[in-house]
Amino acid sequence: MIPPKKNPILFPEDSLKVLNNFSDFVNKMPISVSESAQFKKDAIKVIESLKFIKINLEFIGYAVENKTDRSLYTYTTDRAKGLIRDFNGTGLHLNAYHNKKDVQIAFETLIRQFENAILAMQAVNKLEMFARQLQYDRNTGCIEARVSKALLFAATSLSSPAHPLDQLMAQCQFMPNDDTMTLLNKTKVFFKPYIGQACIWKNKDYLIDINLIKQYLIEVFDVEFFSEEVEHLKNLLDNFTLAKKIKWLRSPLPIRSFEIGIFLLEEIDKINKIKNFTFKQKLIFFGKTYGVYFENFVDSYLVPLGLSLTTLLGLGVITLGLIFQPCVVLGLTTVFFLAFVVALTRCGPELTKFQVLIGCLALFTCPLSMPTFLFIIIISALLNIIVVNVACLSKKPVQLFVSNQNLLLAQCIDDYFEGKIDLPSASATQLLKQYLLKKSELTEKEADFLKAIEIGENISYTPLSNVEIWQQGVQSWQHYRFLRKNNDTETQWVLNKLLLNNRLFQGSTSSFDGHLIQKQRIENYFNAAFEEMAETVLNNQALAKTIKPKDWSLFVKQLTDVNYRAEQLRKTIATPTHKFVHLTKQIIPYIKDIRKKNQKNYTHTKKTSTTLLSSRLNTPLFGTHHRNALHLVGFLFDQKKCKVKARFLQDSGTYQHGWLGSESEVKNYQTWINNRIVTDENLFSLKVQGANQTNEVLAQLNKEGLTAIVIGQDTPEARHLAISRQTEIKDKFSMWLPIIFYDASRRSIKLYDYQDILADKLLQRKKQNLINLHQAFLKKKWKLSFFCKDDISDKPVPEIAVYLNSKIQQLENSDKAYDFYNWALVEQEIRERLNQKCKQNKFFRILKGRTQDTLDFYQNCLTALTV
Repeated sequence: MIPPKKNPILFPEDSLKVLNNFSDFVNKMPISVSESAQFKKDAIKVIESLKFIKINLEFIGYAVENKTDRSLYTYTTDRAKGLIRDFNGTGLHLNAYHNKKDVQIAFETLIRQFENAILAMQAVNKLEMFARQLQYDRNTGCIEARVSKALLFAATSLSSPAHPLDQLMAQCQFMPNDDTMTLLNKTKVFFKPYIGQACIWKNKDYLIDINLIKQYLIEVFDVEFFSEEVEHLKNLLDNFTLAKKIKWLRSPLPIRSFEIGIFLLEEIDKINKIKNFTFKQKLIFFGKTYGVYFENFVDSYLVPLGLSLTTLLGLGVITLGLIFQPCVVLGLTTVFFLAFVVALTRCGPELTKFQVLIGCLALFTCPLSMPTFLFIIIISALLNIIVVNVACLSKKPVQLFVSNQNLLLAQCIDDYFEGKIDLPSASATQLLKQYLLKKSELTEKEADFLKAIEIGENISYTPLSNVEIWQQGVQSWQHYRFLRKNNDTETQWVLNKLLLNNRLFQGSTSSFDGHLIQKQRIENYFNAAFEEMAETVLNNQALAKTIKPKDWSLFVKQLTDVNYRAEQLRKTIATPTHKFVHLTKQIIPYIKDIRKKNQKNYTHTKKTSTTLLSSRLNTPLFGTHHRNALHLVGFLFDQKKCKVKARFLQDSGTYQHGWLGSESEVKNYQTWINNRIVTDENLFSLKVQGANQTNEVLAQLNKEGLTAIVIGQDTPEARHLAISRQTEIKDKFSMWLPIIFYDASRRSIKLYDYQDILADKLLQRKKQNLINLHQAFLKKKWKLSFFCKDDISDKPVPEIAVYLNSKIQQLENSDKAYDFYNWALVEQEIRERLNQKCKQNKFFRILKGRTQDTLDFYQNCLTALTV
């Protein structure tokens, strides 16, 4: 019998402690300006494969000795390659092994060596460099090859000391008149034997690579690489065929966007200069070459901007390629894309502007986690240097871009203070500083951000305990960022609680110990409940029931009162005479239960459709593939506490109740359903393991079987729905269910962390506060304050109130209303405007009948936002 394939997520923590800790460490590693974030994802894949191997040696041994067993393989082509996959889909080649003993000894030794290397690198503070040596190549499924460089690095590091970089550089034979490219070429030749080895520079450990060499030359020799590299690249591209250029352009390697810009400007400009080519022919030619990026280009991007095809005619070097290619490679969103189109279509074809444009694109040298900051800077720079020529472009798109710019900048600054991103390079921050200084007024966060640009981040803060942070709050947004970068989970919880209660700068007035004890109790409870639920999944006993929002109240009513039977949702069968019993596959005469409703004593709900989750986590939930899966939320039940009435290998449309009817109708149903039914529970579980489709289990449920709330698709709506359902179940049944994320496509299941719930509650609270304020604004009779009985309906409404109300209504009617983050941004803007009004000496333009009450009104508006 095939051994079970164990999922590391559901496996006891102790046995995978070293690898789990290493995985957490890699997730928190910083990303330098010279590298892509992809290396972290690749490293995690390798670590997850090692975890899978460690707990699945029996399964792997069976796979080596039973290579013809089709159930081992995820895809049909895997069998020919001798490739099995872990729960993340990462492949492992086993062709080099021919018996169980050899593969188990080899893998067990490899895991032991790797874990020892982790501990050794951690002891000498070189774990980060060790992690960067992991190599994931989807074309190489050999785990030994993926970890060999890291193990070699560990062995070298432990046997030889790190090289002082200054001493190595001193050995390069530099001359006083060496230009930039000569310096670079000399260092490349000298450092070739040292690439990949450890070194010390500025009292820090580094790994020697070309980016470190360049950084050293920039800081110590004060050189610039831009102009020389452009010329070097141009010479390189001149020797490329078009096919080679396309391959180079689409390669997964990090590519500087100004290089892409030069290539596309020159290549597409050649297309534009072809004589006797109509614009349509140029589009066709371009589409064939860059078809993967050109699909639906006009409909998706030009039409929403109000641009016609003729807008792009005669623009010279400003071509279709440059308009969208950098955006695609850098992963920019449609909003950035549209703004880019607007800016570029206003450029003229003069050579000077071409050079400036390339210079602006050079600012994209920061990592891809930082595109928003840089994009704003680039567009600002472009709008400053382009010729104002709106003959072929309406003003509306430009105004649209300007209105979006502040929103994007606000999101950037939020991410900065949350510690998610860092400041860009010095030249880029200067442009951003100029942009902020030109604004007529700055928000509190923008002012703190500008201060960070001007004086830097090297500010020392007096260390505060979590109790002191709780009682005093934070000193500034920069102080908040400093604390956010602290990995202490308790500190993060304190900040989340202060944010949730709008006491970030004032501190809390309640007892810290009481909140901390409650927090720890809740987290411990959720973790224990998650482990219990995971064990249920692992034992093939978890039934998932997704519930549409419109059916929620009806389903909860059934759980509350199991004797409740709703009106039939199907067509009633007038006189059924026979019934098909799924568990026995027999047809029996139908006998109606003649007991009155009030005489029945049910212990479970009526039959309802659920899905049995495979322990391999590959079973899609009901509704996963529906177009509107934004609210895919439901329950997990323990099958042992439910009554199963039927098991189907796929969704069988049981809402029709075809098992009841006349004898001929029921026989037809039996013929149709027979191949879908499995009567034996163990056989059904086994078949579910190998099927990547939604099964159906008709089961009678009760609240005692509830184990968790499940989110099938991670969306803001689903999170909000899950949190509200968790609260309702707690109130109705005194059960605090954990919330889990389940994704069959990735075979993953994880806990919705309590701190994440608090953070999302904060965003949801901000939306509700705005809605409450909006409703108060819409009242016909305005009051002196929201808590005052005196009507002031005969007095004029403050203009600021009308303006703020329009901001709320505008968001409510837009396509951005689904995301709670957008509500948080508007709430922040309104709060700052109200705070500003409360601090002014003259609160509004003097209106007859309203003089003394306005301050109270604004203060109560603020109160409405802090409920």
